[in-house]
Amino acid sequence: MVGSCFIHSFRMDYRCFQVGARVKRLFIHPLKPMFMAHLAQNTPLQGLSGRVGNLIFKFYPHLNNGKGRTVVSKLPDMSGITASPRQEVRRGVFGEAVAYAKGVIRDPEKRAAYEEVLKPGQSVFNAALSNYMKRQKEEMNAKGED
Repeated sequence: MVGSCFIHSFRMDYRCFQVGARVKRLFIHPLKPMFMAHLAQNTPLQGLSGRVGNLIFKFYPHLNNGKGRTVVSKLPDMSGITASPRQEVRRGVFGEAVAYAKGVIRDPEKRAAYEEVLKPGQSVFNAALSNYMKRQKEEMNAKGED
């Protein structure tokens, strides 16, 4: 860090630092300080999306005047979060749906049947997943569950 400054404006805090000839700003939430780095346009990681170790890479196409921007943040700590019983049921149903969709992709007959009814831009996996989830919802409604 060549130079640093601290700006307090409209209850938002920014840390400024100089990189080469340019000054960068980094927003810091007053209650939850979480640092998020924006990658430069010419880096090999530009457009990367996903997880690498304990870093999360997200690509936001609407940032930077529509050119897109890759943001890097740390992996959130979910150790203190407990799921409700309803969430556990929903997660189980979704896991079953994923297993069903993978089975459809492996079976040539079922795959061909789903390919006939695909919507434009929809994959066989998404169609099978959607179909399974709709059937489960109808079954839960018929049983009186939510």
